[in-house]
Amino acid sequence: MNFKYRAAGVDGNVSEGTIAADRREDAFSALLARKLYPISIEAEQAEQAKRRRRKGSLSELAESTGELAKLLNAGLPLLSAVSEMEGLAESDAFREAWGDIKVELRGGASFSKALSAHPECFPPMVVGLVAAGEESGKLGPILERLGRYLDEMRTLRSELMSALIYPALMLIVGVLCVFFLVFFVLPKFATVFEDMQADLPLPTKALLSLSAHLQSAGPWLLIAAAAAVAGMWKMYQKPRVRLEAHRRALAVPLVGSLWQKVEAARIARTLSALLAGGLPVLRALDILKDIVQNLAMRARIAEAVDSVRAGRGVGESLASPVFPGLLLRLIAVGENTGNLADMLDRAAEVFEAQVRTRSKTLISLLEPAMIVGLAGVVGFIFAAVLLPMMRMGGG
Repeated sequence: MNFKYRAAGVDGNVSEGTIAADRREDAFSALLARKLYPISIEAEQAEQAKRRRRKGSLSELAESTGELAKLLNAGLPLLSAVSEMEGLAESDAFREAWGDIKVELRGGASFSKALSAHPECFPPMVVGLVAAGEESGKLGPILERLGRYLDEMRTLRSELMSALIYPALMLIVGVLCVFFLVFFVLPKFATVFEDMQADLPLPTKALLSLSAHLQSAGPWLLIAAAAAVAGMWKMYQKPRVRLEAHRRALAVPLVGSLWQKVEAARIARTLSALLAGGLPVLRALDILKDIVQNLAMRARIAEAVDSVRAGRGVGESLASPVFPGLLLRLIAVGENTGNLADMLDRAAEVFEAQVRTRSKTLISLLEPAMIVGLAGVVGFIFAAVLLPMMRMGGG
């Protein structure tokens, strides 16, 4: 539960903010431990708590991290820099987060601890790197590197999303066209053909019969389809089923290879940033497993943590068909040469280039295939309608 408070500091300044606690008494004790003397403590309303949980975007996180790094590298104190970030925030989620962080810093909390109270804006990776920067005294440079990493991840994701927009729009328009022809155009022609008592070609008979069945049984088909989708979704929510589905997805031609390379690029970039930021390998792997989206890869990374703890190398511990062989070899080379972070950076560049190439290849194959497929369906419908007219005209 979150509590809103107004409290006076040792300097007499009154501050406001929120604090997480199970009970009001616990919130009171936590504020006293920060040398804040409560004036009022109230349980946060449900609607306010809901607003506070709004997730921040990756784009704004990348921009905020880069801007904060510039302010700190310019010599601005952390509290002043955070105050500037509150004013520069574009979304309510980040504006509220920076405001709470400012209050926490005034109360004596560390920057990493203040960030950890807002996982909706600052994921564990950011918190871990900030903690490492605080310990090493190199918070500015680490935030600068983190900003570059987040910007590269944002760029890669934007490129993939942009590449998929045109095929998705084409598919939607094609489906709507077929729906319009089957449910609105064909019934009118069916009435015309019935009045003429014409001897219809086989394609026309088949298409009109399909259209009639879809119209009569359409609602039941929609209900059955919805029930099937709901059942499959419920089954997919089971951890074992999801894990197996993710494992099999990596073996799908073209798409599975692309997903594997996307995850490999994310793994390489993230692990490089964490290790270069000064985090121990075990802590870096522990953070990494929560960032990877593919559950089969995530499970293997979780197993690797125990293996590395037992004294094995990272490359040896990660060895599995779910990872590209090139990634494992580059990790092994980096460990042998003592430049694992730099080697991971190079691996990320290789996989990001491969993702761009593969995505362009996939789209270049998908677009003409969709055009031919939709053209074939629409062409068949028009041919089925025109054939009896041409036959009657010729007769």
